[in-house]
Amino acid sequence: MNGDRAQHEIHQLAAAYALGALNEAERRAFETHLEAGCGQCQSELERLNQLVGELGLAAPPVQPPAHLRDRLMQRIEQRQTKSWRSSGRQIWKEWKASPPTPTGRWEVRANEGRWLETGYPGVFAKNLFVDEKRQAVTMLIQMAPGARYPAHRHDDTEICYVIQGDVHFGERAYQAGDYIHNMPDSIDEEVWTTNGCLLFIISSQNDQLLDGLSS
Repeated sequence: MNGDRAQHEIHQLAAAYALGALNEAERRAFETHLEAGCGQCQSELERLNQLVGELGLAAPPVQPPAHLRDRLMQRIEQRQTKSWRSSGRQIWKEWKASPPTPTGRWEVRANEGRWLETGYPGVFAKNLFVDEKRQAVTMLIQMAPGARYPAHRHDDTEICYVIQGDVHFGERAYQAGDYIHNMPDSIDEEVWTTNGCLLFIISSQNDQLLDGLSS
């Protein structure tokens, strides 16, 4: 009975999820529920997303005064610049070693693993493998359009392959299919993307953030 009640309650979260009204714990619980394959919630969410999109078109457009828009955009930019540097962290430093397996083979299937928030807006990481001896991590990094990550110094070799999208290391731009091999003690300037990207990375867990080099 309690299980049925819990399922009923999580089904009711669909509307609030579509509106972006859930807190962090509720959002994660609902997304976990979706990943488990609930067809009912998937269908309901698709319907609600369409309605939410139509709500934005229901009211006549209003053009704000130019000075008001400029002030608002300036405040948003200042707040984002201040918060994205202070709240983020290299979460892969906290990842534990991947355990040995009977077959000697470690696998992460496409539907396995979790995308974790890094604290930098729009930057997410998925753990693929942690080599405790080398203190190296293999991971996927996903960056939403416009996302940024601070400049950093590589403690050891870093390998980066661009799977999708575009990524910029300072003024250097890379596209899907590009491969970047960074030597120990080399520095990446601020990392950013215009349209979003998906990166495959093998890197040291001991890299050092250099916020002073971020623009």
